[in-house]
Amino acid sequence: VGQVFEDAAKNGTDLEVEFPVSPPGASDRWIRLNGKVTKTHGQHTSTLSGTILDITDQQMEVIRKNQFIGMASHELKTPLTSLTGMLQLIGRKVNTEGDLDLQHILQKSLHQVSKMTRMINSFVSISRLESGKFELQLTDFDVEELIAEYLSEAQMTSTGHQLIQHDCQHITL
Repeated sequence: VGQVFEDAAKNGTDLEVEFPVSPPGASDRWIRLNGKVTKTHGQHTSTLSGTILDITDQQMEVIRKNQFIGMASHELKTPLTSLTGMLQLIGRKVNTEGDLDLQHILQKSLHQVSKMTRMINSFVSISRLESGKFELQLTDFDVEELIAEYLSEAQMTSTGHQLIQHDCQHITL
């Protein structure tokens, strides 16, 4: 909070910050501070004109929502992962029998499970983004290795095809 206050005073910008406070003998509260910081010329003082709002109830609601999304996504991902594995095993049997109708139904089922998994993952990402806990962790990785890993996984479910990775230029991102 101190650095945000100093930056607003230095740059002459509006101040908007949310932070927790721990009053002695009371439960923690969340505060939103909005205002304008004015630096007094010739002195080492600043003044703040604005509002202070107790946003504890809203903050607790966001925390409960994020906890629910985290729990629900975990509970949904577990059976979806098992269902994906079972569908892939069924797919191997269907592919050996050559039943085109069942292959088509199976592909649609796998597609729908994949859509549900992406939807659950997006809920988790949105929840993290809203709570400020979404952090990009940039790391170097070998693109060729990533493609090889993907092809290896795809080969398990594509027994009727042989997936081949040709040599490519080495790229590290």
